[in-house]
Amino acid sequence: SADALWDKMQSADANRVAVKLLVGARTLGIANEDALLQLLRKAIKEGIPNARDRAVRFIGVLEIVALAPELAEIVKKDPKSTAAAYAAAALGRIGNQSHLEVLRAALKCGHGMTERAAKRAIERLTGP
Repeated sequence: SADALWDKMQSADANRVAVKLLVGARTLGIANEDALLQLLRKAIKEGIPNARDRAVRFIGVLEIVALAPELAEIVKKDPKSTAAAYAAAALGRIGNQSHLEVLRAALKCGHGMTERAAKRAIERLTGP
């Protein structure tokens, strides 16, 4: 269920839980896409670092296009975070060029991880 996934997303043991969460998120998405979107939006909005980072990574791995605006917002508002780096990478994987401006701004954010992810995302979206 979405509540069980939410509880696991807040777990401190990221390595052990990540695979189970990803499988659970995929299953939930197949069974009830709205519930999955709601769960991931909650994780992003709550701002709990581990949960937010994991949610952003899952969005990228699952290539959930519907959450691209939320990813762009993270890159824009909190570029000096791990979540922003994951979000920039996810935007590149999702393949939506409408967020190129946000990615270009992230190239100069002062956070190496986000800058590198934004650079790779731009290359992926526009070609080398």
